[in-house]
Amino acid sequence: MYLVGLALVLRDLAREAAGRAPVVAAIAVGAAVSWWLADPALAVASAAAFLVAESMDFAVYEPLRRRGLLVAMLASNAVGILADSLIFLWLAFRSLEYLPGQLLGKTWMTLTAVAVITVIARRRAEAVA
Repeated sequence: MYLVGLALVLRDLAREAAGRAPVVAAIAVGAAVSWWLADPALAVASAAAFLVAESMDFAVYEPLRRRGLLVAMLASNAVGILADSLIFLWLAFRSLEYLPGQLLGKTWMTLTAVAVITVIARRRAEAVA
């Protein structure tokens, strides 16, 4: 659960470092790996949640990146977190009983990752100045 929040942040950073095509390829590979590693009963839920959440994150991030990395990350990750949680819980368990916990855990990881990135960026800017 926590890794999803981190994965969405890392996807956004990968987009900035590598461009669109490698990120789209990584999403496809990630969905395949998710399918392969998951228990057979959870494989469809895991792969579908990964593929849709990462794709939705990417679709929201792209137009917002001109407004700044932080805005794009927070908005796109909010969409990705919600999509991942809804799809996985519904497909795997036919229940959204654990949705609040899923959203909270993934949001905390995203906010932690964004905070670390912000601190690193400020330190780099101070070092250059």
